[in-house]
This record gives sequence, structure tokens and C-alpha cells, in this order.
Amino acid sequence: MQYIDFEALNKPCGCGVEHPKSNLLYREGTVESLPELVGELNLPGKRCALIMDKNTRAAAGERAENALRQAGYEVKEILLAGDHPHADTANVERVEREAAGASLLVAVGAGTMGDIARYSAFQLDIPFVTVGTALSMDGYASSVAPIVVNGFKRTFSAKPPAGLLADGDVLLTGGALMTASGVGDMAGKLVSLLDWRLAEITEHEYRCQNTVDIVTKAANLAVDSAQGLKDGDPEAARALMSGLVISGMMIARIGNSRPASGCEHMISHFLEIRDVLLNRTEQFHGARVGVGTLLMMEIYRRFFEKPMDPVKAPSVQPDMEAFFLHAADEVRREAGSAHYADFELEHERLLNSWDEFKAEVDQVVAQSGRIRAALSLLGGPVNMYELGYSKDEALNALLYAKNIRTRFGLLRLLDRWGVLKPLATEVMEDMYDK
Repeated sequence: MQYIDFEALNKPCGCGVEHPKSNLLYREGTVESLPELVGELNLPGKRCALIMDKNTRAAAGERAENALRQAGYEVKEILLAGDHPHADTANVERVEREAAGASLLVAVGAGTMGDIARYSAFQLDIPFVTVGTALSMDGYASSVAPIVVNGFKRTFSAKPPAGLLADGDVLLTGGALMTASGVGDMAGKLVSLLDWRLAEITEHEYRCQNTVDIVTKAANLAVDSAQGLKDGDPEAARALMSGLVISGMMIARIGNSRPASGCEHMISHFLEIRDVLLNRTEQFHGARVGVGTLLMMEIYRRFFEKPMDPVKAPSVQPDMEAFFLHAADEVRREAGSAHYADFELEHERLLNSWDEFKAEVDQVVAQSGRIRAALSLLGGPVNMYELGYSKDEALNALLYAKNIRTRFGLLRLLDRWGVLKPLATEVMEDMYDK
């Protein structure tokens, strides 16, 4: 079954905006077919820089390197250090330095390798291709790259891949937790699309309904694939991978991550920043997103079930140095660049659309049990304490996740309406004190 109809995705959109077309060359095949994919791109030169870590090298990198060499390509291996290297400025600078003169970057991996390659390819102005090694995240086809700068994760414009190779046998070796992470990342789209709709209503932000429909379908397909993934069904792996790829393509189509990232991702990013700053063991990105998704669904449900009267109130703010240490200035710069509609106007706009939007919220929130069951089936976490966070840390994530992005979503609205702290506290007390 073909899950990605590239021709359909490139047709004129009903929203009236002429979106950039995707030229991604997506192929399902063995790692050994990589030279064929690269050859289809008709790129000048045969000098490749191969980016991987020790884990992705074992999964597919060594095979990819041998296949390229046998096909006559000159390969420069860039093996990043550590068990779980970060997509940070140090690794980006290393790749850019060692890949100088290459005609192509090849990333072997998933999130981190792809982000490093995507941003480095943008900086070097050369194409890159990816050999996927896990069903863990949705950034494979993305045109943006989250890079850690001075301890703070910032999102930069980057280059989408020219080609992507998906070897089903390799993808399924990532393990249940990585697969649960991918399902969690895709489930998060249902909340991100709600946040996008909220921003359209209150801030008159542009929103593309066709893109919303495509991402919604991909998210539901991913959640529905849980049983097949648990059973090791290659068809389920293809279904999830197609959703992950489509999500990234929609980011490239819109020009930012709005179709794929909302408050659920901001919660994940907050926790990740804290983990990095405090040298704590990190969870998979999608695992945190999945938990953030269920949290945000609960907050949406409670807010629309018994809305509180808005009071224009000072923003709930952390002690920046205490929470973000040496990344505090980066966080201030990000949060300080936000501009939103006047409070009274924002309030009026939401009230005028309240019933219509509440119906959309109810439809999404009704999926929380289904998502929880899918994540649990694959052994993934479904709440903050299963991720290993204390009640205080979990509450802080809900209160301060808004600080790490300017993007408007429900957490930002609740903060502006003066109800973020009581609602977040209520949710955390129910989760930890039951």
C-alpha cells in the first residue's frame, strides 16, 4: 500500500496560498540500495560525508558506507562521540568543518543525526540524504532544525533532505520504546492542530485547512498502527514511517513547524532543556511529546468544561537563572520577541467562536483514551511520573513551557487570562496525589 501520494501533496491547495512543492525522493528498500537513491538525484560529484554515531553506525552506517564505496563514492566518515550525542553547536561546527568540500551529506540515524545534517547542509549549501534507523520522531522530511545553543534549544531554518531511505528491517530494530516515541510524536499533532486553530481564532494567524486534514489523517494512522507495531508487522512500520515523513513535509510546506508542534512539544522541549542543563538521563523526544499530548488534552478538556473568567494578569514567570542557568539569556531573547493581540480583543474573538471551537476540542479530547492505550501497548510512558519527573518538575513544565517559544497556544492564553497556575496545579494534584 502506498501511504504517501506525492502528486496529491503537490497539487494546488484550496487555502489559496501557493505552497512550495516537495521534491523529496522517498524510497523503501535495503540499506544496500542507498547508491541507487543517490544516483537518482543526479548530483554533481561523488564525495560524501557520512554522519552517524556508534549506535546508528551499528544499525546501518557501516552497511551504508560499504555500499557507497563499492559504488565508487569517496566517503568521509564523521562519527560523533558519546552514547547519545546532541544536535548542538559543537557537533554542527564539527560536521561543517569535516564535511567541507563534500558534494553530499548522508545522515544515518533519526532525530539528532538528521537535525545536524539538515542544518549543516543548509550552512554548506549542499544536499543531504537520510538513512532512517528508527520510527522515533517526525523530523525526517522537515525543513527546520532544533539546535541546542548555549544550553537552549532554538529552531533554525534548514534544508529538507533531497532523499530518504527507509529500510523496514532496520526501522523495526529500534525497539518498542523508540516506536512508542514515534507514535507519541504523531499523536501530538492532534494537540498542535488545536493550538493552531486557537491562534487562528484569537490572533488571526494564517492556517491551512488542507494541511490540517493531511496531518490529522497521518496522526490517526500512526495511532492505529500500534498493535501492528507491537507484532512487528512491516506494514504497520510503513504506516508509521509515512506519517512521520508527511509531518515533516507539512512543516516544509508551511515554512514553520506549526502543523506539527504546539504546547505538547513546548512541554517536551522545556523538560529536555532542563535535562541537558542538569545532566540528567534524557527520555526520547516523542515519549515526552506523548505525555505532553495527554496533559494538554486534559487541560483543554477542563478549561472548556468549566471556563474561568479571564482576568488580565501578570505572566507567571520562573526565576530565569534558577531554571535555565547559563541558558537564561537565550530564553529571555526568545520569550521577549512575542507579540499578541490586545487582551480584550483576544477574549472577544474566542468568545465569538467558543461553541464552534469547543466542538473541535471535544472531538480531539475524546481521543485521549485511544492514545493512552496505544502508548501503553508499546510500553511507552503516559504520565509525568512514568517519565521520572517529580510533581514540582511536572508543574513547572506546564507553567513555564510557554517561555521557550513565542508561539501562541493554550498555555499562553491561560497565562494571559490569569488561570494557568490554578488549572495546571489542579491537573498535577490529580495526577500525583490520587
